[in-house]
Amino acid sequence: MNSIKVKFNSAEIVVDYRYDAEEKEVRTFSNGDPGYPCSPACLEIQKIEYNGVDVTELFDKRMDEEVEDLIYAKWNEMANDI
Repeated sequence: MNSIKVKFNSAEIVVDYRYDAEEKEVRTFSNGDPGYPCSPACLEIQKIEYNGVDVTELFDKRMDEEVEDLIYAKWNEMANDI
């Protein structure tokens, strides 16, 4: 599990999440066996903390999506700093 700090409506929250990268399609293996379909990238929020308190249950689906967008934005920001 990974953690990241992001600002959500001016509050700094810590988000524990699981990220599975995209998996490309494999049509067939070199021995001729059938492959498998592609799998899109997946980010799943596990826990949200504010000031050390678990507030995960206070977030609805729309808010979770906003937090996911903040995580992606933070990743892009960090990638640009390299």
